[in-house]
Amino acid sequence: FRLCRELGPELVLSVYDLKGAAFARDIGACALKIPSSNITHEPLIKGMGGFGLPLILDTGKSTHEEISRAIQWAYDGGICQLVIEHSPEAPPSPVSNHNLNMMNALREAYDCPVGLSDHHSGDEMMYAAVALGACVIEKGVYADDQGHDQDVYHSMKVSDVKTIWSKCMNIYDALGSK
Repeated sequence: FRLCRELGPELVLSVYDLKGAAFARDIGACALKIPSSNITHEPLIKGMGGFGLPLILDTGKSTHEEISRAIQWAYDGGICQLVIEHSPEAPPSPVSNHNLNMMNALREAYDCPVGLSDHHSGDEMMYAAVALGACVIEKGVYADDQGHDQDVYHSMKVSDVKTIWSKCMNIYDALGSK
């Protein structure tokens, strides 16, 4: 949490229940995230509106029907700001399966801002997503001295966060306005 506050990225937490959402709000999260595993959890999604924070909805392998239903639940629950997050296949996923144009399809279909849950082993998917208009980028982070672990493959070293964050912001700034 300290690193986010020092470098600039805002803190977003995935929540699995209302107690977790309250914790996230209380420690200063700028938004709440519904992980793809909970996109069919109606009481949780409807309950997010009571926290007064934007909601990020991770689509995972959901169908358009499931996404549409979850979006409606969010609005029914009082969410005012919603971001739909594209989530490519779980790692290790080849670049050809990332389908970043899905962000454009989600933006057009649901008239919402979009983001990316990056499962790639490198940093180029984050840069491409920013160039495509993502307003949220999710990427795992691990300690520089962490050994081999299944989550390290698609994460970035904590020491790389500042550089990657700076590059993403430069790309964002370079987009300008329409």
